[in-house]
Amino acid sequence: MKKNNYFLLLLFCLSSTSFLFAQNNYQKGWEYLNNADVDNAINSFEKALKDKNSKAKAQLTLTMLYDALGKPEEASLLFNDFFDNSPDPNDELFALWFENGVVGQPGKHKPYQLGLMKKIEKDSRSKGKFDEIIKYRLTSHYTYANDIDKFKEYDKIITSIRNWALVGPFDNVMNSGFNKDFGVLQNPKEGKSFQSRYGADIQWFSPENNSLSGYYYKSYNFYSTNSIIYAQSFVESTDEQDVLMKFGYSGSLKVWLNDSLAYAEPERRNAEIDYFQIKCHLNKGYNRILVQLGEYEEDYPSFFLRFTDLTHKNLNLPAKTNYQEYQNNKGSFTRIPFFAVEGLQKKTDKNDILYHLLLAKAYMRAYEVYAAEEILSQLYVSYPKNYLLLRQLISFYRDSGNSTEQNKTYQIYKELYPQDFDILANEIKDATDQTDKSKVKEFISLFKAKYPYADLNIGLGDIIMLALDENIDKAINKLDELISKYPESSELILLKYNLQKSLTPDPKKINEILENYLKNNNNYVIAETLRENYVSQGRIDDAITNLEYIKKFVNDPSLNKKVINLLSRKRDYDGAIKVALTLMKNNPSDYENIADLGTLHRMKNDKENAISYFKEALRYFPFSFAYHERIRELNGQKAVFDLATGITPNELIKNYEKEFVPKIKHSYDIVADKKSFIILKTKATGYRWSYIIKINQESAIEEWQKIKLGAESNMEIQVIEAKTIKKNGNKIDAERNGEEAVFTNLEIGDYIYVDYIQKQVSGSKSSMFVYDAFFLNSYTPVYTREYSIFAEEGVILRDTVINGAYRPEIEQIDDFRVRKWKLNSPDVLKEEAVALPFSDIGTSVHLNLGHTWYDIAQWYSDLSEKQAQPDFTIRSIVKSLFDGKKYTDEQKARIIYDFVCKNIQYSSIDFRQGSYIPQKASTVYHTRLGDCKDVSTLYASIAREAGLDVNLVLINTRDNGQKDVVLPSLNFNHCIVKVNLKNGSKFLELTDTDLPFGHLYYTHNGASILVIPNGNIPKTISLSTLQLNKNYINTIIRKGEIDVKANNSVNIKTYVIRTGNQAGSTCKAYYYEDEEKRKEGLKKELAGGFSSTLKLNSLTFEKLEPRIDSAIYIYDYTVENEIKKVGSFKTLKIPFSDLIAKLDIFDESQRTFDFDYNYYEPTDFYEETFTISLDNPLKFLEVPENIHLSFKGNIYDLAFTKVDDQHLKLKRSYTAERKNIRAQDFDEFRTFITKIVEAENTTLVLK
Repeated sequence: MKKNNYFLLLLFCLSSTSFLFAQNNYQKGWEYLNNADVDNAINSFEKALKDKNSKAKAQLTLTMLYDALGKPEEASLLFNDFFDNSPDPNDELFALWFENGVVGQPGKHKPYQLGLMKKIEKDSRSKGKFDEIIKYRLTSHYTYANDIDKFKEYDKIITSIRNWALVGPFDNVMNSGFNKDFGVLQNPKEGKSFQSRYGADIQWFSPENNSLSGYYYKSYNFYSTNSIIYAQSFVESTDEQDVLMKFGYSGSLKVWLNDSLAYAEPERRNAEIDYFQIKCHLNKGYNRILVQLGEYEEDYPSFFLRFTDLTHKNLNLPAKTNYQEYQNNKGSFTRIPFFAVEGLQKKTDKNDILYHLLLAKAYMRAYEVYAAEEILSQLYVSYPKNYLLLRQLISFYRDSGNSTEQNKTYQIYKELYPQDFDILANEIKDATDQTDKSKVKEFISLFKAKYPYADLNIGLGDIIMLALDENIDKAINKLDELISKYPESSELILLKYNLQKSLTPDPKKINEILENYLKNNNNYVIAETLRENYVSQGRIDDAITNLEYIKKFVNDPSLNKKVINLLSRKRDYDGAIKVALTLMKNNPSDYENIADLGTLHRMKNDKENAISYFKEALRYFPFSFAYHERIRELNGQKAVFDLATGITPNELIKNYEKEFVPKIKHSYDIVADKKSFIILKTKATGYRWSYIIKINQESAIEEWQKIKLGAESNMEIQVIEAKTIKKNGNKIDAERNGEEAVFTNLEIGDYIYVDYIQKQVSGSKSSMFVYDAFFLNSYTPVYTREYSIFAEEGVILRDTVINGAYRPEIEQIDDFRVRKWKLNSPDVLKEEAVALPFSDIGTSVHLNLGHTWYDIAQWYSDLSEKQAQPDFTIRSIVKSLFDGKKYTDEQKARIIYDFVCKNIQYSSIDFRQGSYIPQKASTVYHTRLGDCKDVSTLYASIAREAGLDVNLVLINTRDNGQKDVVLPSLNFNHCIVKVNLKNGSKFLELTDTDLPFGHLYYTHNGASILVIPNGNIPKTISLSTLQLNKNYINTIIRKGEIDVKANNSVNIKTYVIRTGNQAGSTCKAYYYEDEEKRKEGLKKELAGGFSSTLKLNSLTFEKLEPRIDSAIYIYDYTVENEIKKVGSFKTLKIPFSDLIAKLDIFDESQRTFDFDYNYYEPTDFYEETFTISLDNPLKFLEVPENIHLSFKGNIYDLAFTKVDDQHLKLKRSYTAERKNIRAQDFDEFRTFITKIVEAENTTLVLK
C-alpha cells in the first residue's frame, strides 16, 4: 500500500468500518476466484451479501457461480432480489439473460424462469428495452410447452414487419456477394428478372407462409447455402415522422430505407431483437424497406425488424409486399447505441472484473466477437486462473467456432478445477461411453460427495451404474422415481424409452412414453422418434397428423417435405403434389422439391408435367446428372451411358493376342483404355472409363491386384464391372471393400477388366469451370486408346492437343456432338534418365468450356478474400510484431515470414482433392496447422494489416510440367504468396519452416502461376511463368586445408557456407538433432567419398537456425591410408566434397526428349578452395593443368597454384544454368559432363 494513501484510508476506515469489511469480502471473493479457490470465494461473496453497498455485485457474481455449480434456483432467488431492488436492472439482465438462474436458454422454461419473464413483461423499467424480446421468448416457451393458444396470443402482439416480398438466391461464397450489385436495389417492381447464383432467371415473389414469432427465416423460402437473398416491404406512414428502426439478425445484413443505405455489416452477427437501432425518417405514404440477408458461417440466417417512435412506443405500420410508389429518403441515419452495452461500458471498473465479464457477455449476444475477445483476452493476461473468466472463455471459443482454443482452455480449466461440477459430469459421461465401470463409480462417488444437492445428476449416475450392471428392471424403477420428480426432462424420457425398448419392444407401450411427454412438451428428437415409430408400425396418417400439428408453431418447409414423403409412401401422389406445390409457392428455387414434383408426376405417368418440373429443377441446380437422365427417360431417349458405350473385353483381348506385338517389354500392357467424357447443356458432367490390363510380370501383380475405385468430388460412382479374366477365359469378380477392388489369385497372363461410371450429383460455382485432360500415349505398350467428348447440343467447348497434331473424328450421336481421338498401337514413350514431366512430353487432349483466366481469378478472389480479412487475432499479432517499431516494408515482410513459418505446422492436403477454400487466417493461427493455401492466407492477412501489398498465387508446380495447364482451369496443386515491395516483387514459399526468406525450390522455377489480384481484377489477366526471385541463389562455398601426413593419412579441415535452400536443407538435417547425431550424419555424408576409414575429429556450427539465409559450420576429419603407392610414387585423389557431375545419366542410345536439368541440379553455384600441405619428405612431382569448361552458361573451373614443393592451392567452381538441355544438345552436354568427371578425378602425384 502506498504511504500517501495511508491516512486517507485510515480516515475512511474510522468513518465506515462495516463498508470496508463488506468491500473486502467482495474483493476477497474475486481474489479467491483468481487463485482457483471457488469454495472460499463463494463464502466471501455470501458474506458480502450482508452489506447493502456490495450486495448487488455479490448477487450478480453469485448468480453466475450458483449456476455453474448446479444451483439455478438459488441463483434465481438472488437475481430476482437484485431485479426487484435495483433502480434499473436491465443492463445486467441483458448480460445474464441466458444464465439458468435468470431466463435461461430457449426452450420450455422452469417455473422460476417463467416467473421472472412474466415480471419483466409487466415491469415499467423494462419498457422500450425488452418489450419485443420478452414477447418473442414467451412464444418460444409456449412452443416448447406445446401450448398453441398461448403461442398464438403472444405471436399476435409481436409488432415486427412480417409481409416481405423476396428474391434470390444470389451467390455469396465466402461472403463474396456482400458488396456485389445484383441489380435488386434499382428494381423494386414485380416482373423484373434477375440472375440467380447459377444463372436462373428469378423474380420478386410474395410467400404465403408469413413468419411466425416475428422473425423472418431465410431457410423457410430458400433452399441454398452460402447465398444472399433480398426482402422488401412497403411500409405506410400516415405522416412525415422521425422514428427508430430496430432490428436484430443472424448472418450478414444491409438495410436500405427508401433506397438509402441505413446499415451495413459484412461480419457475421447473431444479434438479439432490437440490438441495432437507427434513428431515421419515414415519408408520408409508402416507404420501401429493403433488406439484404447474407448466409456465411450461419446455420439459421434471419432478421427481425420493426419501427417505434422516438420514445420507443410500437408503431404498428401497415406493410405491403407488392410495389407501391414511394419517395426517396429525406432524412439522415443516426445509430443509437444499445442500452445494455452503453450502460455496462459506463459501469466497468478497472479494479473489478465483474462488469467486464458482463460487457463481454452482452457483446456475444450480438456475436460482436472481436469486442468480446478483446475484453476476455486482456482479462486472461491478468487473471489466468479465474474460475468465471475461464468458463466464459470456454463458452466464447465454443460460440465463435474456435475449437482449438476451446479445448486448450478447457484443459487448463480441468487442471485447475478437477472436481468442478461440469468436469465431473463430463468425466462420468466419458467413462460411461467407454463402459469403464470402475471409473464411472469413482466419478459418481466424487460427484455425490461434492454436490449432494444435485438430485437429477446423482439419480442419473445411479441409473447408469444399474444399467452397466445390467440390472435393467431396477434402473427403470429408479428412472420412474426420477421422472416423477423431473417430468420435463427430455433426457430422462429418452433414457426410459430406450431402456423400455430394449426390454419389451411393445409398440403401444414404448409409444405411450413419448406420447405422454409430448402432451405438455414439444421436443424435436422425441417427436421425430415417435413419427418414425408410427411409420414403421404402418401408422402413416398418425405421423402426418403429428407433422400438421407442429406446423402450427413453425413454417419450416422441412416439415412439408416429411409430409410429402409420407403421402408418397401411401401412394397418395395427388396429396403429395398438392403439398409440394404449396411448398413451391413459398420456396420457388428449392430444386429438390421441384424434382420431387417431377418424380410424383412420373409416378402418375404424367410425362409432360414430370419433364417440365425436372427442367425447372435444372434451372436452379444445373449440376444434377440424374435430372437430365430422368428427362431423357421420359422423352424416350437413350440413356447417356448407352450412347457412351464401354468396351467389349472378349473381342479386344482376342484381337490384341492376334495382332499386337509390343515394341518394348513391360511388366504389363494396356490392351484397351477408353474414356468418354459427358458434358450436358447445363454443364453437369460425367464420364465412363473402361480399361483392360494384361499382366506380364510379377511386379505388375503387386501394382494391379488392388485398385481404388472411389467417387470423385461432387460425383457418385457406379462400378459396372471389375473382373479378372483368366487365360482360359474364365471371369472372376473382384472383391469390393469400400472404395477398394481386389483381384484375387492374379497370375501372369491374366487380364484385369474395369468399367465404371462417374456422375455429378453436387456442385458449386467452381463446377462451372468444366475441364478435362486425357493422355493418348504412355511409357507402357498400348494396343488401343480412345478419348471421346460427348457435348450435348448447346455446349460450346474448346479443345486442344498438346505434343501432337491429332484431329478428332466428329460425329453426331443422338443429341450429342461427339469428338473422338483414337490411337491404335501409339508409339511408346522412351523412358530416359531425368526426363521432363510426362505432361511435357506426352500427347494429351485438354478441354474447357470457354471460361477465361479472369473467371478463375475472380472466383478464387471471392473464395479467399473473406478468409484473409483481419480480425482481433490478426490485429493483435500485427500489434505485437510492429507496435512502436519502425521497419521498412522488406523488414516487415521478413518478420511476418518468420512468424508464420515458426508458428504454423504445415499439414499437406492434396490441393486438387481437398477444398480450394482456405481456412480463416485467425483459425490457422489458433490451430497452428494449415496447408499451403492456409499459411499463404495467414501471411496475406497479417501483411495486409501491416500495410503491405500481397497477392495469393495459385501454382501448378514445375514437377507437374510446364504444359500441364494449357487452358483456363482449376488445375493447380499449390499456393504461395507474392509480396510487392519498392525494390521489386518477391514470391514466398511458406510451407517449409527452414527455408530462408525469398528462396524457392526447383518446383517453383518456371512453374505455371496465376497471381490473384488484391482488389479489382483486370479482364486481361492471364497465366504466367514464375521466375525465381532475383539474387536469391543457392550456393555451397567451402574453404579448407588438407594436410597429407608421411604415414599416408590425410587430415582435412573445412569451413562451409551454404546459402538459400542449401541453408534450409542443412538446417533440416542438423538443427533439430543432438551433437552425437549431428556428427553421425556428417560422418555418413563424408564417408561416401572415401574407401578408407574416416574419423571425424570435430564439428562446430557457427550459424545454424531455421530461415536464416546461410548455414556456416567447420569440421575436421582424418582418413587413414588415403595416399596410394604407385611404383616409386604416391598419389592423392583430390577429395572434393560436392558431387557435381555423374555419368549414370547417360546411356548409348540417342536422346529423344529434353533433359530436366532444373530438377537434376538444385544448386546455382559451387566453390571449393583448398590449401594442400605435405609432410616431409613428401613433395609434389607435378602440378596439373588448369581446366576451364563451359556449356550454354554452365561453367566449370579447376585451377592449381603451386606455392612451393610442399604447398599447393586449389580452387574448383561450378556455375549452373538450370535450364532444360535440349535433346539435340545432349551429346554436347554429355561431352561437357564427361570432361568434368575426368577433371573431378584428377590425382596429384607425390614423391
